[in-house]
Amino acid sequence: MTFDWTDIAVIEAYASLFEHYAPLLSERQREVLTSFLLDDLSLAEIAENLQISRQAVHEHLIKGCQELDAIEAKLGWCHKWQDLRQYLNELETKYKGQVVVTDLNVLKQKLDRM
Repeated sequence: MTFDWTDIAVIEAYASLFEHYAPLLSERQREVLTSFLLDDLSLAEIAENLQISRQAVHEHLIKGCQELDAIEAKLGWCHKWQDLRQYLNELETKYKGQVVVTDLNVLKQKLDRM
């Protein structure tokens, strides 16, 4: 994945990967990615908050995203999770108004807690 930080789809994709794999990153990468992806801070704001250079923030951001890509390439958990979530949504639409929807909602809640 390319690092076009003006593309909301790229940011959302990395935010999704980050949700799944954040514990596998270094502490500094987690701090930088949390600030950038979740708190929507600029590189300058992150640099000021962490008392590091803007270049260091950029390097942690790039390395963190590369690490997320590598983890997803090996595990594929995020892609599988998204596919399962989409399938559950399709089933919910198909069986709307039937008792099975309650069961699907329970499954979706369990999936969201994973």
